[in-house]
Amino acid sequence: VTGTTVTAVSGTSAAVNNVAQFSNTYKVDPVPTQTTITGTKNLTGRNIIANEFEFELYQADSSFAKIQLLETQKTAVGGSTTEQFTFRLPTETDGKYSKAGTYYYVINEKAKDNAAITYDDSVYHITVVVGLKDGTNDLEVKSILINKVGGASGADVPVEFNNSYTILSGTSITVNGDKDVTGKDVLVQD
Repeated sequence: VTGTTVTAVSGTSAAVNNVAQFSNTYKVDPVPTQTTITGTKNLTGRNIIANEFEFELYQADSSFAKIQLLETQKTAVGGSTTEQFTFRLPTETDGKYSKAGTYYYVINEKAKDNAAITYDDSVYHITVVVGLKDGTNDLEVKSILINKVGGASGADVPVEFNNSYTILSGTSITVNGDKDVTGKDVLVQD
């Protein structure tokens, strides 16, 4: 077999009428696959700062109990009120699903201690079903179900975290500046 990995070989042989007969079976490893989950961070009240917000991806069991933190993504660019982040699934070193099955994940925003920001406590349950592509030995992602806990569920549910920024009372802002006047003498009241 050229270009294919054989993982198990079994067979039998027998002699019938002095003719050797062989019956072999073999199993070929499926061709791996991967997918991505993209989310959006929205902030009202001011622009996002680079690396300000963090999002966590956990491996979970079938009841969505968190098993292990797999990856953390941050708002990398900043400078606007909206930014996207992406998790590649699976997160293993080779980044490919190597066997058919159902995989469970949890995504949430990591709350920080900035009192001026109201953090979004949304939690998303992600179910990824991987199976063989019809008529092939290639794996493919058959479906991705996104369930916002306490909200919508489906293949097209966006992973979205909405935060707001509010200037805290008692906070003062000092603005320093210079004034250039041309065409007349500067008076104190100018």
